[in-house]
Amino acid sequence: SDLEPAATPVLVTTVPAAMDVNSSVVTYNVPSIVAGNPFKTELQLRDIYENVISDIDYVLARTVTWVIPGLGTYTGTFDNTLKLFSATVTTPTAGTYTATGYVDAEGVYEYEPTEITVNAGPMVLARTLFTVSTESLTAGDAITVEVQLRDINDNVIKSDADYTAQIFLDGVEQTDIIFTAYTGT
Repeated sequence: SDLEPAATPVLVTTVPAAMDVNSSVVTYNVPSIVAGNPFKTELQLRDIYENVISDIDYVLARTVTWVIPGLGTYTGTFDNTLKLFSATVTTPTAGTYTATGYVDAEGVYEYEPTEITVNAGPMVLARTLFTVSTESLTAGDAITVEVQLRDINDNVIKSDADYTAQIFLDGVEQTDIIFTAYTGT
């Protein structure tokens, strides 16, 4: 007969290639980090074709760490649903930090260091620092009053925002004081 046998379907399974340090992705999941609030560092292992490596035995045999001078060393834990390693970092101190990710996979790979900026939180009046150039003055004398705005962790708030100053002596607002200069930090 002229009939050809029916083609038998073949199941083909593809698996990612070996992990590639240059294709794996390190991220920090918060665009604006505020001092005192936690943020996550994340690393997703990928092969040279940018396929996510999800072989649980392979992935769990890896150790992922981040070193952030001034804050410490953080070991990542693997999230099998998201297919990534992550570590939670919290610092009360505003500033710029350099984070370097490492993965132990048949040798230790180091990722390009990444700068992370941690900003001061919202102003807390109880933490605000007031300094006055003299404790006594005579009418017509000039004094300097410095106000340093701070957050709950005593980080200095640096801002271009305008602030309004009012001066009270013994609970009475002084409207006859002339401000000759204002600089903000």
